[in-house]
Amino acid sequence: MNFNLSWNVIGGGGGSFISPSYSIGGTVGQIDGLSTSTSYKLQSGFWAISAAIPDKIGVFRPSVHTFYLKNGTTTTSINWGISTDLPVTVDWNGDGRTDVGVFRNSTHTFYLKNGTTTSINWGVSTDLPVTGDWNGDGRTEVGVFRPSTHMFYLKNGTTTTSVNWGISTDLPVTGKW
Repeated sequence: MNFNLSWNVIGGGGGSFISPSYSIGGTVGQIDGLSTSTSYKLQSGFWAISAAIPDKIGVFRPSVHTFYLKNGTTTTSINWGISTDLPVTVDWNGDGRTDVGVFRNSTHTFYLKNGTTTSINWGVSTDLPVTGDWNGDGRTEVGVFRPSTHMFYLKNGTTTTSVNWGISTDLPVTGKW
């Protein structure tokens, strides 16, 4: 069965698009011409567009245990954690928006703020926090880097992946290389 589908983007998403309208043509069950910057999903009988939201900058000020997040001319402040915590930020709940969290070395616990509070006890007090989508499901998980043994311990649900990488003076980074 062939079809043609057109729609316009309605404001309210907080972003801007180069083109305000989109069109898909093809056979039911197939979508032709997917771009790398926009993904299309058929959900509950309508087409939903999930456009990439560019990353922004921010800081965590330990003295007042507050995140200051810059979005254009607007600054959002989020009081979270205690002064000795290490900040972590990513999309904890898979909604496409970045959430804040902290890693508390003294209890080796992540405290993730995503509408509710999630705490995950992981690692030891000398570990450094890392975050990433370890299994490619679009949701971020936690992990730690242990400088003394240069080991990464990546938590993925009930599974742990251990990776020996680097030297003891290295600082960990994660990403989609």
